[in-house]
Amino acid sequence: MFKKIISSLILFIAMISCISYAANTSADQWQWYYSDDHQSAYFNPSSVIYNRKSNTATVWRKYEILGRETPLTLHIKIDFSNKKTQMIGYINSEGSEGVVSPNEPCEGIGPGTADEALANIVADQLNIPHIYTGGSDRWQWFYSTDTESYYIATDTASYDSKTNLYSVWIKTTPTASGFNRPIHYFFDFTNRSFTLEPSTDMMYVKSGTWEEIVYNGAYNFFKKLYGSSIEKPKIDNFGFLSTQQTE
Repeated sequence: MFKKIISSLILFIAMISCISYAANTSADQWQWYYSDDHQSAYFNPSSVIYNRKSNTATVWRKYEILGRETPLTLHIKIDFSNKKTQMIGYINSEGSEGVVSPNEPCEGIGPGTADEALANIVADQLNIPHIYTGGSDRWQWFYSTDTESYYIATDTASYDSKTNLYSVWIKTTPTASGFNRPIHYFFDFTNRSFTLEPSTDMMYVKSGTWEEIVYNGAYNFFKKLYGSSIEKPKIDNFGFLSTQQTE
């Protein structure tokens, strides 16, 4: 009898989950929020669930991608404090919800991207602040060649006192392709090094390369914000100079 009760309970929960998913992904629930030359993106307002304690929200979103027959439907977690997204579910080719590892990597929310547009429209629904201030003067030009221009997103600058790293999003706009997806950089101005992931080893900036162009642009930008203090090594809790591993 007990096993029958447990089996019935499991079946009931499964049915409720299916009904809940169907309600959250029906055709009339999708609302457009972003488009570019390659895709259009939609989200389901009724699927938004907000955790005030962690300042995170989950939401279903759908991509209609140029050249792809079926939409790409994903369940996304938005971390408004850390400015990141994480995929926590998806719809497979059979139309049912797929399982995602809890260790699925998080991705930074780049300015001007579909991820930022989603975070902003969800934030508006929740009546909470946007992750970035945005604005028409967001992108600041700092260098150009014959084929490309470099811009820094002024509203994305941050400093981590624990790692002594300055971070900011930078985009390069080639005049030929027009591709301008931003990249998140982390800089250590005490030894002319950078990385794209704060958990990885720092890399020295090579002279005469695009790395030096990006580094110099970020250096001049942060020096205006913080002054010459950006060149000072970080002092650890024991009063010693901290060091960064480089390669």
